Amino acid sequence: MKKILLILCLGVLITSCGDEKGVELKEPKANKKVEKENTQTEAYEVELSAGHYVVGVDIPAGIYNITAIKGAGNVSSSNMYDGGINQVMGTQDDGVSIKEFKNLKLDKKDISITVNGTAVIKLSSKAAQTKNLKPKENPAKKEYTFSSGNYVVGKDIERGIYDIIAVKGNGNISSDNMFDGGINEVFGTSGDELYVKEFKNAYFNDNVQLTVSGVTIKLVPSK
Repeated sequence: MKKILLILCLGVLITSCGDEKGVELKEPKANKKVEKENTQTEAYEVELSAGHYVVGVDIPAGIYNITAIKGAGNVSSSNMYDGGINQVMGTQDDGVSIKEFKNLKLDKKDISITVNGTAVIKLSSKAAQTKNLKPKENPAKKEYTFSSGNYVVGKDIERGIYDIIAVKGNGNISSDNMFDGGINEVFGTSGDELYVKEFKNAYFNDNVQLTVSGVTIKLVPSK
């Protein structure tokens, strides 16, 4: 089982690619009012499991130390080549996973950090811009329950940002935007360390296809 998990982690590590701007829902261009930012900082900690997290929305901007506290999986950021990260992290001494990563630059709004697999990590910053978070803009309003099949955004699913939760069985969940805010995870309800039970903030734009195999899942609009 550990060998299977290791192969999955390495696959994500090898195929990940960097683009400093993080995951997003594509919107028509419009003139937006520029608001003055509050750059006041304070100490901040948060635990993150599988999912996508955007600086300025889900977590405050800052310089972070990361500690693996459970499981194993790949951790990457959209600025991976500019002070970011692309590492397999975990709590086991398996020769591949690392337990700590120092001075991760999540200092600009819209950078995203992605946690894959069963990894749970703790982010700690001595000076995070906690007063400068903005609400998540999510057009999705409906919940969905899907079993095995292919589902298209704009036809079967409302465009939006979703938390995906395993309901029954074990299998694979993937979307054709897996490297652009989507998902590719081994999902299930078993207690085995291989299976992801929940994935936060999957970004589904129009025409994205979600494929479910061997497992029943629920999609809930992210908050």
